[in-house]
Amino acid sequence: MCNSAVEQLKRLLGSRTLVVIIENLNDVFRRIKPEGQGALRSLVQEWDQIVLVAATPSLFDGVSEHVEPFYGFFEINHLEELTLDEGAQLLAKVADLRGDAETRHAVDLGAELSPEFQPNVLPTMATKLTISPGKPPRLCVSARVRP
Repeated sequence: MCNSAVEQLKRLLGSRTLVVIIENLNDVFRRIKPEGQGALRSLVQEWDQIVLVAATPSLFDGVSEHVEPFYGFFEINHLEELTLDEGAQLLAKVADLRGDAETRHAVDLGAELSPEFQPNVLPTMATKLTISPGKPPRLCVSARVRP
């Protein structure tokens, strides 16, 4: 990130903290290559108003190999797959937050279906909401928050 952009961002934030949420961290790291990873690591280490929260489908070299810029940087939390009921609850909450009465009604109807039909209905609704209730990222990583 160029210095002028960083300085402008610092001015805009003032004393607030910037939380950067990254989906598919493995893809992002592949695209920015080691040079970009090193620059990002330097920025985050030098500026304590940035917190990184990221998800990735699996552990990858960019965070697990000793020679990589972000080795040892993240706290790694492995996530369990959601059960069908947990997926339905998540879909219902997302639909409620979005004010999507149609999807909420469909989730409620899906919960009333016999168990052999439920696994087919909920993923279809999840696709509509662009989330996947049964397949969360396998790994969630977050940067340590400094005091």
